[in-house]
Amino acid sequence: MPTVIGFIVIATGAFVCWALKGFKGEFNDEMVGPYDLSSQKRHRNLIIGTLVIGLFFFVLIKYFESIQPEPKVIILDKDFKFVK
Repeated sequence: MPTVIGFIVIATGAFVCWALKGFKGEFNDEMVGPYDLSSQKRHRNLIIGTLVIGLFFFVLIKYFESIQPEPKVIILDKDFKFVK
């Protein structure tokens, strides 16, 4: 049974393949039908789409981690004076 998430992943993989071919032909040539479960195109699009979407989320997470400010740590010595 086809799902929306599966369609997005397959469409992403198909778009990447279409772009690598220089946008020659039609986008529909790279897509597969919803019930072509054993097609090599389907497996190719699933693998490429998963990698591209995973890479996108990895970069997005790393970006948001980099813009968060460092927590301020206050260090005191035994006389409760600030240590820099």
